[in-house]
Amino acid sequence: MKKIHFIVALLATLLAPNFLFAQATIATTKAATTANVNDQKTGTKPTKGIETVSFNVSGNCGMCKRRIEEACVLPGVKAATWNAETQLLSVKFDNARTDLVKIKTRIAKAGHDVEGMASDEKAYKKLPACCQYREGKCTTH
Repeated sequence: MKKIHFIVALLATLLAPNFLFAQATIATTKAATTANVNDQKTGTKPTKGIETVSFNVSGNCGMCKRRIEEACVLPGVKAATWNAETQLLSVKFDNARTDLVKIKTRIAKAGHDVEGMASDEKAYKKLPACCQYREGKCTTH
């Protein structure tokens, strides 16, 4: 009888950690699945926080730089810097308050082509001649 108690105790000792680990894994999986379903329903991102992203924005000069950076002034945008030589815009933003699509849309509405998005044609045609990057009209830069 002592041998049976010993074997049962030994098995319980050996299997208990595995059982507890399995239960913890099941609970974690359920929580992650619930979070993913909630994210799909609400359209929210699973992780929130500050992001820094760089992407191409077409332009020519200092006026373009000012216009592009001003288009990025949105709630949640912490900083925006455009480089005329590299055509890259670096944006630091809080993804809980805004998103990349909103930022890119604002820039496109200001008349500048954005990586993955063409500018508003009417806004582009209203740009000063030196800012019309498609035609290469800029002679001063």
